[in-house]
Amino acid sequence: MTAAGPYRRPVAQKRTASGSRREAARGPGPLELPPDRAFVLHLAAHAELPRRVVGRVEHVTSGRVSHVTSLRGLMAFLAEVLRDGAPED
Repeated sequence: MTAAGPYRRPVAQKRTASGSRREAARGPGPLELPPDRAFVLHLAAHAELPRRVVGRVEHVTSGRVSHVTSLRGLMAFLAEVLRDGAPED
């Protein structure tokens, strides 16, 4: 991945009997990703993962934002938002 380019996940491919390529099955079904557990992480250009996490993280559904300067700070924000949004028993 380049700093300026988009992230692209490689597609697993298998060859058919004729030798042409086809996309491989990804598993039993689609992965369920609830929007209330979605976050956007925008890293600064000078971040050096995992040693130096510098950036901004936003919870998609609530709009809560935190500026982070460490992996510990990022994880604390994620845990806080997820804990606050957890349904009461």
